[in-house]
Amino acid sequence: MAFTPSNTIQKLIDSIKDPINPNKQKGIYTIPSSCGKEYIGETCRSLNIRLKEHAADISRNRATKYTLAEHASSSSHYICMEEAKLVKRKDHYLKTKIKEAIEIEKGITT
Repeated sequence: MAFTPSNTIQKLIDSIKDPINPNKQKGIYTIPSSCGKEYIGETCRSLNIRLKEHAADISRNRATKYTLAEHASSSSHYICMEEAKLVKRKDHYLKTKIKEAIEIEKGITT
Protein backbone atom coordinates (compact mmCIF):
# COMPACT_ATOMS: atom_id res chain seq x y z
CA MET A 1 0.00 0.00 0.00
CA ALA A 2 1.32 3.42 -0.92
CA PHE A 3 0.11 6.95 -0.44
CA THR A 4 -0.43 9.05 -3.56
CA PRO A 5 -1.79 12.57 -3.24
CA SER A 6 -4.95 13.32 -5.22
CA ASN A 7 -3.91 16.92 -5.91
CA THR A 8 -0.47 17.37 -7.39
CA ILE A 9 1.17 20.60 -8.47
CA GLN A 10 0.93 19.49 -12.10
CA LYS A 11 -2.85 19.00 -11.80
CA LEU A 12 -3.28 22.38 -10.14
CA ILE A 13 -1.31 24.37 -12.74
CA ASP A 14 -2.84 24.97 -16.15
CA SER A 15 -0.96 23.87 -19.21
CA ILE A 16 1.94 26.16 -20.01
CA LYS A 17 1.51 25.76 -23.75
CA ASP A 18 -0.94 27.92 -25.65
CA PRO A 19 -3.53 26.00 -27.65
CA ILE A 20 -2.77 25.77 -31.36
CA ASN A 21 -5.27 27.36 -33.72
CA PRO A 22 -6.77 24.52 -35.84
CA ASN A 23 -6.62 26.76 -38.93
CA LYS A 24 -2.83 26.84 -38.63
CA GLN A 25 -2.52 23.05 -38.63
CA LYS A 26 -2.33 20.58 -41.49
CA GLY A 27 -4.51 17.57 -42.11
CA ILE A 28 -7.92 16.60 -43.46
CA TYR A 29 -10.53 19.35 -43.77
CA THR A 30 -14.11 19.89 -44.90
CA ILE A 31 -15.66 22.87 -46.67
CA PRO A 32 -19.48 22.96 -46.72
CA SER A 33 -21.54 24.25 -49.62
CA SER A 34 -24.94 25.98 -49.56
CA CYS A 35 -26.48 22.87 -51.16
CA GLY A 36 -25.59 20.76 -48.12
CA LYS A 37 -22.69 18.88 -49.70
CA GLU A 38 -19.18 19.04 -48.27
CA TYR A 39 -15.83 19.10 -50.02
CA ILE A 40 -13.28 16.93 -48.22
CA GLY A 41 -9.57 17.33 -48.85
CA GLU A 42 -6.18 17.15 -47.22
CA THR A 43 -3.30 19.58 -47.05
CA CYS A 44 0.34 19.53 -46.06
CA ARG A 45 0.23 23.29 -45.43
CA SER A 46 -1.84 25.17 -42.89
CA LEU A 47 -5.59 25.18 -43.44
CA ASN A 48 -5.60 28.99 -43.80
CA ILE A 49 -3.23 28.83 -46.76
CA ARG A 50 -5.22 26.05 -48.45
CA LEU A 51 -8.48 27.97 -48.03
CA LYS A 52 -6.90 31.02 -49.69
CA GLU A 53 -5.86 28.79 -52.58
CA HIS A 54 -9.41 27.43 -52.92
CA ALA A 55 -10.82 30.97 -52.86
CA ALA A 56 -8.38 32.01 -55.61
CA ASP A 57 -9.36 28.99 -57.71
CA ILE A 58 -13.04 29.88 -57.40
CA SER A 59 -12.55 33.59 -58.13
CA ARG A 60 -10.33 32.86 -61.15
CA ASN A 61 -12.81 30.22 -62.40
CA ARG A 62 -10.34 27.33 -62.55
CA ALA A 63 -13.19 24.84 -62.91
CA THR A 64 -11.39 22.51 -65.30
CA LYS A 65 -8.58 21.90 -62.83
CA TYR A 66 -10.18 21.87 -59.39
CA THR A 67 -13.30 20.08 -58.14
CA LEU A 68 -14.39 22.73 -55.66
CA ALA A 69 -14.13 25.50 -58.25
CA GLU A 70 -16.04 23.32 -60.74
CA HIS A 71 -18.86 22.78 -58.23
CA ALA A 72 -19.05 26.49 -57.47
CA SER A 73 -19.18 27.54 -61.13
CA SER A 74 -21.43 24.79 -62.51
CA SER A 75 -24.07 24.89 -59.80
CA SER A 76 -23.69 28.53 -58.64
CA HIS A 77 -23.81 27.29 -55.04
CA TYR A 78 -22.14 29.34 -52.34
CA ILE A 79 -19.00 27.71 -50.90
CA CYS A 80 -18.92 28.43 -47.16
CA MET A 81 -15.19 29.03 -46.67
CA GLU A 82 -15.77 30.61 -43.26
CA GLU A 83 -17.29 27.32 -42.02
CA ALA A 84 -14.35 25.18 -43.14
CA LYS A 85 -12.86 23.07 -40.38
CA LEU A 86 -10.05 20.65 -39.75
CA VAL A 87 -11.41 17.14 -39.22
CA LYS A 88 -8.21 15.20 -38.53
CA ARG A 89 -4.70 16.45 -37.88
CA LYS A 90 -1.97 15.20 -40.17
CA ASP A 91 0.57 12.89 -38.62
CA HIS A 92 1.78 10.26 -41.07
CA TYR A 93 1.26 10.37 -44.87
CA LEU A 94 -0.32 6.92 -45.32
CA LYS A 95 -2.46 7.23 -42.20
CA THR A 96 -3.67 10.64 -43.42
CA LYS A 97 -4.63 9.24 -46.84
CA ILE A 98 -6.62 6.46 -45.15
CA LYS A 99 -8.34 8.95 -42.83
CA GLU A 100 -9.20 11.15 -45.83
CA ALA A 101 -10.75 8.16 -47.64
CA ILE A 102 -12.79 7.34 -44.52
CA GLU A 103 -14.06 10.93 -44.23
CA ILE A 104 -14.99 10.97 -47.92
CA GLU A 105 -16.87 7.69 -47.52
CA LYS A 106 -18.69 9.04 -44.45
CA GLY A 107 -19.60 12.16 -46.42
CA ILE A 108 -20.98 10.09 -49.29
CA THR A 109 -23.10 7.86 -47.09
CA THR A 110 -24.69 10.66 -45.04
